[in-house]
Amino acid sequence: MSAAKKFIVVVAAGLSAGAALAYFGVIDNPLEPALYAKCEDVLKRRLKSPSSYKRVKMWPSEKSLSAEQYAVEKPDMADSSYGLKKLADIESGALKPVLRQVLIEYDAQNGFGAAIRGAAKCSYVADSSNDRILGIMVRINGKTHTDWLVESIRN
Repeated sequence: MSAAKKFIVVVAAGLSAGAALAYFGVIDNPLEPALYAKCEDVLKRRLKSPSSYKRVKMWPSEKSLSAEQYAVEKPDMADSSYGLKKLADIESGALKPVLRQVLIEYDAQNGFGAAIRGAAKCSYVADSSNDRILGIMVRINGKTHTDWLVESIRN
């Protein structure tokens, strides 16, 4: 077998293995941004029927944040020495945070079993463009999962 054929076989086998692992939930889909899976995970927890969730469409965006924008997105950071150091690092250019957002259109069942179409805005502030995404910091419609749980208990 020629080197080109061997290469094609190896690539095809690798893609097949990755797709199988993604399908069975062992890994996230390697061809999608990691934020998609995290956003959907947090969103599903808020639905009356998480198993009925079906993605319709997603629109991703990403933008760099200035120190002022970072402080607006993470207001609790300005109250600590750690946060003030981060803001100084952003101003000096040592830290380049980004705001990643995904608009999600989805179908799911409501509490009565009726299918409805919904929309949600998912956002995540990363300290750099290659920062690992922490599910606890993902916000759906402006609220982390913890914020949403606290609000649910109060209502």
